[in-house]
Amino acid sequence: MRSICRACLWPVLLLTTMLGSVQAAIAKPKVVASFSILGDLVHQVGADDIELVTLAPAGADVHEWQLSPDNFIALEDAELIFYNGYQLEPWMRQVHATVGNRAPLVPLAVASEYPTHPIITGEYTGQPDPHLWLDPRATTAYLNVIATWLAELHPEAADRFHARTESASATLEALHAELN
Repeated sequence: MRSICRACLWPVLLLTTMLGSVQAAIAKPKVVASFSILGDLVHQVGADDIELVTLAPAGADVHEWQLSPDNFIALEDAELIFYNGYQLEPWMRQVHATVGNRAPLVPLAVASEYPTHPIITGEYTGQPDPHLWLDPRATTAYLNVIATWLAELHPEAADRFHARTESASATLEALHAELN
């Protein structure tokens, strides 16, 4: 009886070990976007190949957002974090302090190297206008940065990231042509 139980136990243990290895191999990278617009762009590129969390949801004032406990949990697990930069998200200082060097923080507006225009009124006069995504050409530059970083994080999906970026960029190019 004992030998029969042992004979049955070994295949079960082997199967359990194999399933654990398969699940680890197909784990999706955990990616965070600072607010909903960037979350939409990251989703356009990453789709189902990543696990995406957006910190400030649609409708939230990104300028005034306060990080929630759920945000801190997402940041603890993040492997890559996208934010706009140019002081759009003043709360990113908290994100930097929370994450440290555990995950890259990518300021899309800066990394895109898209030309900026200065703010002409208010307390930020002379600073770069951080709302670059309003220009379809700048949004295309954001998508390219996103694809590059996602491909580095998850090389197995790099071709899909770049294909999605090309498709979205074509749509944005058509939009820009229509607007001009």
